[in-house]
Formats: sequence, C-alpha cells, structure tokens
Amino acid sequence: MIERTVMQASKDVYHGFYVPRFEVRIEGAGLPNDVLRDVIEVKYKDNVDELDTFQLTVNNWDAANNKFKYIGSETAEQLKSGDKAGQRYKLFEPCEKQVKISMGYGATMKLMITGTFTTMEPEFSPSAAATLNVRGTNVLHQLRKYKVDDQYKQKTPSQIAKAVGQRQDKELKAKRFPMQIVTDPESESSEEQIVIVNQKQEYDIDFLWKQARAIGYVVAIQEKTEEHPLQLYFGPSEAAENRVQYHLEWGKSLIQCSPRLTTANQYKSVTVNGWNRAKQKAISYKIDLTDPKLKKLNKDLHEMIKLCDPREELVVDEPVFSEAEAKQKALAILRDQLKQMVKMNGTTIGLPELRAGSIVTITGLGSRLSGHYFIEQTEHILNDSGYQTKFQARREDIPSSSASGGGRNINPGANP
Repeated sequence: MIERTVMQASKDVYHGFYVPRFEVRIEGAGLPNDVLRDVIEVKYKDNVDELDTFQLTVNNWDAANNKFKYIGSETAEQLKSGDKAGQRYKLFEPCEKQVKISMGYGATMKLMITGTFTTMEPEFSPSAAATLNVRGTNVLHQLRKYKVDDQYKQKTPSQIAKAVGQRQDKELKAKRFPMQIVTDPESESSEEQIVIVNQKQEYDIDFLWKQARAIGYVVAIQEKTEEHPLQLYFGPSEAAENRVQYHLEWGKSLIQCSPRLTTANQYKSVTVNGWNRAKQKAISYKIDLTDPKLKKLNKDLHEMIKLCDPREELVVDEPVFSEAEAKQKALAILRDQLKQMVKMNGTTIGLPELRAGSIVTITGLGSRLSGHYFIEQTEHILNDSGYQTKFQARREDIPSSSASGGGRNINPGANP
C-alpha cells in the first residue's frame, strides 16, 4: 500500500494539479477533435455494492446546420449509410463497443473504467441548449447477461468466491467470470466452512455481493497495474489491498465534508439462531463487543455505545447449519453495525486513484470524527469548473496516535 499526502501527489505524480483533462477512447480510438470539443462534462462513479458507471454530457446542437448533432435529426437511411454523418449519429449508441475513460492532469492519466455505452438520454428544451447524456457501465455488466443455478458444498465464503471465478460456461466453454477473483489469505484462514450455499437464478456478480454482505465483506474492482491484471477483490474492507492511502486534512486537502455520528440501531450483542439438520437440534450463538475481532473496530466509540444505553440484544433467525456459521453471521452483523457509527460525505481535489475500496486518513476534525475511513463510493467530476472527487466513507479505525485537533501526518514534515 502506498501512503501519500495530497501535497505529495501534487509534487510527485500530478505536477501541481495543473491542466485537468480526460480521455475517451471508443474501440481503441480517441474522440475526433470536433466531438471532443462537444463534451461538456465527464463523470465516473464507483460503489462497493454496485457496478461502476460513467456519464458523458455532450452538446447536441449543430448551430451551423441548425440541427441536432448526435440524436434527434438522423434519418433511417443515414444510420444505414455508414458515411461520416451516419457514424456520428451512431457514435454513442448503446452497443458492445469497448469504451475506456481516463482522467488526470497533463500527461499523467489514470484509467478509470473500461465499459460499454448503455443509455442515450437527450434533453430537448426551448429555453436551454440541447444536450445528450450518455451513460455506461463497466465490464461487470457482462455478468448480467444471464442468470445461473449453482451449488457450493462444504466451502468457506472465500472458497465460494474463487469457485465462482473458475466456473465454466458449458455453451461458451469458457470461464463465466471475466477476471480473476482474489481474497485475503489471513481472513480466509479463519473462515468456517458452510454446509451448503445455493445460487438460484442469480447473476454471478449479484451472488458474490450477497455472499459478501452476509459476512461483512466487500466486493471491489482492483484496476490493472504493473503488479497485477484487472481483478475483483472479495474480503473484509479493513484487509483490502487498497491502491493508495491518502491523508486528507480539513481546511486543506479536504474541501468540504458532512460527517454523521450516530448511536442509533446499536446493540450490545447479536444472537443468531438456526437449525442443525444433521443433529436435528437448534443452533444459537451470541456475540458481543468484547469479541477479539471487534475490540479494535472504532474502539474509542465503544464507551459511547455503553453510555447511550443501546438495545440489549438483536436476535435473528438465519439459514445456518452449524454453530461456526452462526458465529460468523453474528460477527458480521455486529461488525456492520459498528461501521455505521461514523460516516462522511466529502469533497477533495480530483484524485484519480481515490476509488471505492480505498482507505483515507482524515484529520483536523477532532478525535471522534478523525481516523481511517473506508471509501464506499466516489464520484469523479471533470468539467469547465475543474476536477473534483466526491466520496462517501465510513470510519473503521483511529490512527495509532490521537487524531484530535489537527491530527497526525502520515509523513511527518509533509503538509497535506
């Protein structure tokens, strides 16, 4: 993991954040200059629980010829002709064209997404300029072509995820999943086997998300780097192989933020009940905040939970078949509750490497709000006003030293 302040990123990578720019390549070719000048805004959005998406807002009015440029003035013959006008009308058409969008500064560009166009949404108004919003999703959209039935026996959650990545499509005689699925070895070693898990008419990606949420894990894209190809991470957020860990300080690199601290829906303990079919007897497992796997998670806020008189116990009935599986689900529920205590919406300067699944260290907001945050969602926006990154995050830990007041620097002596 690379630890970096925004000042370091400015100096070492992005050359002062001068000349923010984007690049759009369709089937390997960049946009023609006349089309490039029509692009008003580029947005990229990712989320640990959703497909990555992008949106281009494009000028759709040809003032010289008094007609719409990309949609709204075409004829059926022009669409079939294949000439220059026909190609322009079909340029953003939803199809299987591969689209790559990069963002950055000057000559330093980072690939944000590889995907396909899915939606054309023109806006026609008598009082405003005609524009076209073009939307698309990343390559995981390919996994929603068909639903499958499958079954996994006596496997841990991580083993199930890996098995999904290895499954073969009988008709295509190729892997169903288009990329490698990686897990966290340390976490995997402590997982318990699940007697049986059924995948019933579900898309593979949706099935993985459901399995991750059941035990408090995340599913996150890890873009291609020199070290590894494009891959999917399945595992706990706190153990994810995050790209770059940025340090953001309020009033400096953190432009705007709206934190939320709440003790609502907090419990002292969670009990999961199930049924052991083999032994024909009830299963019940209770877990509380003293569990070793929870003691370090936002540990400075545990006392607040006790003082606020949380609900005594949450009891849930789950389809579990062993005590180990019940323990794993109880731990996941209580861990997820703790992670919801402190959340934040924030804005910083455009940082292409700041993505969902990353970790940021936020300081300058006092001991209860400063700390290590897991990024759940980012939105990168590049337009005439410049380049900004907005994010949604949840606090999962505090720095090793107190983060009150101005906080601490990851790299002492460097100003964020």
